[in-house]
Amino acid sequence: MAGLKCKCPECDLTFDAPATATGSVNCPICDTLAPLLGGLAPRSVAERGAVVGAIPARTAPPVSQSSTRSANGAAAAIMAPAGTAPAIHAVPTSAALTTAPNIVPAPIALAEPEPAPANARRVGAMIFLGALAVCLLAGLVGAIFIVIAVWRSTDSNLAGKGSKSSSTSSGSSYDPGNDGGGGKGSGDSSGSPVNHKPALPQELQDKVNAAVLKGREFLYTQVKSGSIRQLHSERPGGALALAALTLLECGVSADDPAIRNAAKEIRELNKNSNSTYGMALAILFLDRLGEAADEGLIQTLAMRLIAGQLPSGMWTYDGRVTLTPDDEKRFYDYLKTVDYDSDVLAGRGNKLTNEPAKLPQAVQNTPIVIVIQQGWKPGGGIAFGGGGDNSNTQFGLLGLWVAKRHGVPVQPSLAFVEQHFRKTQMNDGSWGYGGPRWKASMTCAGLLGIAVGRGVRADKDAGEDATLKKGMDFLASTIVKREGGPRRDGRIVAADSLGDLYYLWSLERVAMVYDLQNIGGKDWYLWAAEALVPTQQPDGSWQDAHGAAIDTSFALLVLKRVNVAQDLTRNLKKLINVKDLEKPKD
Repeated sequence: MAGLKCKCPECDLTFDAPATATGSVNCPICDTLAPLLGGLAPRSVAERGAVVGAIPARTAPPVSQSSTRSANGAAAAIMAPAGTAPAIHAVPTSAALTTAPNIVPAPIALAEPEPAPANARRVGAMIFLGALAVCLLAGLVGAIFIVIAVWRSTDSNLAGKGSKSSSTSSGSSYDPGNDGGGGKGSGDSSGSPVNHKPALPQELQDKVNAAVLKGREFLYTQVKSGSIRQLHSERPGGALALAALTLLECGVSADDPAIRNAAKEIRELNKNSNSTYGMALAILFLDRLGEAADEGLIQTLAMRLIAGQLPSGMWTYDGRVTLTPDDEKRFYDYLKTVDYDSDVLAGRGNKLTNEPAKLPQAVQNTPIVIVIQQGWKPGGGIAFGGGGDNSNTQFGLLGLWVAKRHGVPVQPSLAFVEQHFRKTQMNDGSWGYGGPRWKASMTCAGLLGIAVGRGVRADKDAGEDATLKKGMDFLASTIVKREGGPRRDGRIVAADSLGDLYYLWSLERVAMVYDLQNIGGKDWYLWAAEALVPTQQPDGSWQDAHGAAIDTSFALLVLKRVNVAQDLTRNLKKLINVKDLEKPKD
């Protein structure tokens, strides 16, 4: 602590007071009593002794006698009352100051020097530079994090959302839990599991995961390059929609530029299309893409499919019915009134008062209107004539089932197609393309037709469905391991089908819709995976009967165990004892 100080009221001199001072001290210049400064409380005797003992006393500086007298005289003259002569006081000598009983020489406390302006500026500059360095470091760290985030976001364009972590050519990891073998079910809009997917043996599962990665990269390149657009020009947009749907199911983000460009092309190609394959696959893709702006196009494509249904209940390549926007609206309103009519769905004809004459000319005499009005029972207006094929038909019925989610009144059409399949099943339980050929894949089409019909009618009291059981028994007979595994002669499983991969995808759709792990006691997915993995080409593709892009799409959808009709699966689980379908034939 600095020493005590006093200020003389006479000469205005500030000086150090003795450490033992308790009140006022004589000024060393004019000898006037000067009070202590700072309002400090007097120290105790012990404290004063401690301070005095701790700090060596200093002698007052020598003062010349003449200067002292002058100062004292001046001070006395100023302070003396008027009319009196100023008193002249003797100035104590230095020795007297050190020996006087009331005055103790005070140590002169040196105040801490204040920083010079240059030092202050130097300290301020150092503080500023330090703060600037911290800001620059924080900015650099932030920039690094932003770069990493952008890189990961770009990389995740091929990885999908949320937990769908999959690889691109950059080599990020793939999540097997979201593909065909991680033991996770696929969910619908409710978020709860629909299908149970048992895991494969680990070694095979690892191979499946690698095959999916490699196949997806091949297909992504095909979609991005635009080369798929030219495939099957008579079915505009079909191949591209199938490939884009497959990429979405394999974890490619809906915001990926390749998907966005494909969606734009698919919308454009289907503006005026009547192709059954193209329209149905466009509905599946746009539904999976999930953009509200596509609602109108999905409804339009579905209305064209309904108008194009043939007297047989089937579809062919071209619907051949053109609807204006007004036609479509009036046709839609008509179908809406009979969508859940039990008489219509049972084939007894419409008992309501809807007059077909009020319908647009383009649809007044379409088979679906005749079926709705007159039914398909003996003596009704439909005799299930020829025309169409079961391959186009399975795409048409799947497209309509998905369009049902978007408010399209599809129930009469699906009930109609179900009756077609029930009336055309062959004695061995199979269905063919239009006759007895390609029965392996077309039996799958028949089983899907039974599924959508049962799904719309929701008939819990149907009892044992003999048509369904016979169809499943025949399908089980097509799941046969070939001696020595898949052949290297271009065939994979040698199925009775226009392409083994088309058959395998048809098989996979049936198994997923009915939620079957086994068909006739056979593990269909294990069998399919063991056939597909070794037949993948070095470039990641599969090549069979329909071109690399389409065949690769089929193979990936099988390995991923994709269910495009999960809401149908929910309905069927309430109506059918699935375990009965998994058992071997009696």
